[in-house]
Amino acid sequence: MPFKDTRVLKEYKHAWYQRKKEGLPTRTKKLLTEKERKERNLQVKRKSNKKMRMKKGDFLKKKLGDKCHFCGYNERLTCHRKDGKTHKLFSDMSLGALQKEMKNPDKYIRVCFKCHKAVHWCMKKLNMKWREIQGKFSK
Repeated sequence: MPFKDTRVLKEYKHAWYQRKKEGLPTRTKKLLTEKERKERNLQVKRKSNKKMRMKKGDFLKKKLGDKCHFCGYNERLTCHRKDGKTHKLFSDMSLGALQKEMKNPDKYIRVCFKCHKAVHWCMKKLNMKWREIQGKFSK
């Protein structure tokens, strides 16, 4: 039991026995219904996911910077692999897997959503390599 003071423990046990004797519920805390329990678990999960997203975002900012490589925009940033190979989404990775992937951060750059779309368009439609794209569009 979590009581360190034996007097308080004795009082609690006495009150519990009296409630039981009178036919009252012996629990002091209200039991949650199934719906309340699911809602509470959902809130806890959302809070945990938000915390993890923030940690991953801070990690990526530290490793790759917080501005677009091409235009300097600092919102809606994505990571682009320079060689064009596919990789798992960073949002789906755990923090440990992300840290493992980022051991060599010069494979990736941070670009905004629009520039990322443009880079992929150049790679697919114009068959440009990363060095050509970087030479044409970098500041």
